[in-house]
Amino acid sequence: MNELLLPDSDATFLVDRVAVTRCDNDLTKLDSVQSDYSTTINLPDAAPVRRALGHAEQGTSTTQLPYRKVPAVLRLGGVEVVPRGQLLTWGHTRHEGFEVQVFGGNSDFYAALGDKKLRELDLSQYDHVWSLNGILDGSLRTSAYRYELYDRGQGAPVADTALNVFEAGLWPTAYVRAVWEQIFKEAGTVWGGPMPPEFDQLVMPATEPFGYGEKVRKEHTSAAQRSGGLGTAGRVLKTSEFTHTLVYDSVAAPRYVDPGGGYNATTGVRTIQLAGYYRLKAGLRLFLRCDVGRVSGTLEVLVNGKPVAQDFVSTGSAAVGLLAEKERMLLQTGDTVTVRLSGKERTKVVVGERWEYGNSPLDDLDIFEVELLEDFPPGGLVRLQDWLPDLTQKELVKTVIGLYGLTQRTDAYSGAVLFTPTANVMPRLSTAPDWSGRIDASQSSSRSWRVGDYAQVNWFRWKEDSTTPEALKDLGSGSLLCDNTTLDATKDVLTLPFAATPTGAAGLPLVPYWKKKDAVDAAKLAEQKAIAADAKKSKLEREAARREVIALQYDTQSPQPRLLYTSANSRPVDLTDGLATLHDVALPVATFSGLDFASVLLPTFYPHLAAVLRRPLALTLSVRLSAAEVVAFEQLQPVWLEEEGSFFYVNKVAQWEADQPSSEAELLRLSE
Repeated sequence: MNELLLPDSDATFLVDRVAVTRCDNDLTKLDSVQSDYSTTINLPDAAPVRRALGHAEQGTSTTQLPYRKVPAVLRLGGVEVVPRGQLLTWGHTRHEGFEVQVFGGNSDFYAALGDKKLRELDLSQYDHVWSLNGILDGSLRTSAYRYELYDRGQGAPVADTALNVFEAGLWPTAYVRAVWEQIFKEAGTVWGGPMPPEFDQLVMPATEPFGYGEKVRKEHTSAAQRSGGLGTAGRVLKTSEFTHTLVYDSVAAPRYVDPGGGYNATTGVRTIQLAGYYRLKAGLRLFLRCDVGRVSGTLEVLVNGKPVAQDFVSTGSAAVGLLAEKERMLLQTGDTVTVRLSGKERTKVVVGERWEYGNSPLDDLDIFEVELLEDFPPGGLVRLQDWLPDLTQKELVKTVIGLYGLTQRTDAYSGAVLFTPTANVMPRLSTAPDWSGRIDASQSSSRSWRVGDYAQVNWFRWKEDSTTPEALKDLGSGSLLCDNTTLDATKDVLTLPFAATPTGAAGLPLVPYWKKKDAVDAAKLAEQKAIAADAKKSKLEREAARREVIALQYDTQSPQPRLLYTSANSRPVDLTDGLATLHDVALPVATFSGLDFASVLLPTFYPHLAAVLRRPLALTLSVRLSAAEVVAFEQLQPVWLEEEGSFFYVNKVAQWEADQPSSEAELLRLSE
């Protein structure tokens, strides 16, 4: 008896015939992740079925999905062959019925991931401040994230020169395991191993600096206007010297924006809520008059009560537009920005002095803007997810699977997603059961000397990266050979979405965000270096000069995402934030060693595939398996066939039916 159970509706339906295919890891499709599935099941067009399927016959406009999906259990011959499945409704024919199919295994996990990006993960538990001490603490970490020393295209640190932590490419490196665990947590899935021990040393360095995105910049940008305009509601008239905070009080003006709620339209104070570089701008239309002498008007932008920008006019009588603007300034959370207006007498004899504003038709000039810029600032809050590569969560999971040749399977009852190196099949050859007696000789069988879509030379590669020297374009690549001259000559069977990392001339891993320019303006460079080293200059002037020194010598580029291993290596350097200096800080140095397919990854994690391709043979034959054996199917247990005198990998058990004497199995020869 074959039963289809739908737990959500507590419904059970008898089905005439249904077959199940078991496959955790199809070695003929290396770049895909498989799942158990059933044949198409036909259910009658009856009221109980329609209710259980959520009235799928009415369409799916409310779900935005091209199908209906509900939890399902498939019981064949009294045994739950698919205990935690998902039933998908593929079609409906009125008065005839529904076409449905049950999927189990890994499909539910990947459906939960969808197309979500790594940067959508919530890694807030690892938030920290980008500061000298924050980087020092991060350099000592052994989990989640750390700070490492890379050659970002500028070579090694110069002897006896402290590295400015905000200008030397000291960006966070994420441990893959921490990101991996969060992926499964947010997917609502438990995962387990055994994973290779190297997995805990796998890291993803940031390849370029994070910049605040458009959404964040809009949230922390405010603009306010003054009331008045063509009317006189906001008109202000002064007839003696004055200095006061200017309030841009019209919250109804078309150009008023304050999504973050940082501006107080009553007091005129803008409070910074996110550390960053800001552009500050205040404008005002001011009317000055005096019958005898001269008067002046000054508009200033102040940060924490100190002027940082101003505009000044001194005249007899005139209508002027004042604009005080600071193009770029580093502000920290809690800093306040205000605008101050003052009017003063400029001569000994002044008659009829007047300062007036707030009734100009040119109200676009009367605006106060605080705009967050893209550049990530010193003292900014590092959200680890912001520094991750622009890849999907699924891409990272499949990268790890490809890197270590893993078999992924979903526990039939707990739903836990389990990973095991498929290479573990090779040590189990000595315990391989003999399937010779299970072969159903009454059924047809076939053999093929082609396995999947492999070629004579099968390449495993890292992604190409235009920032990597041409001579190293095949760095980290490796291949497996297939002894069949009728096949295509070569094929790329696996290309990771990460690039290989060469070692730079300085002995550091090379992730070149900067690229040296062919020509440099030597005079301008010397001038900016002098300003950067001049202690008499302000901190902001020295910082701007240091940025200009880099810009004069280097262009920027975008390296592809990278994977490396942590190592025991470190390099002592002096670090500074422009105020304090730490000496002989041992910054860790990661390594690409161990991530070369030819010398390490293929020999270690792909001996099973090498054994399949060495003397390729795929057998398709019928074997006798009980329901319990199908449920307990262990793909990493090889089998022996005496007639062939060889061990085989059970690639797939297909179309198993409870009432049939045998079912089809696909076996791949393992040649030692």
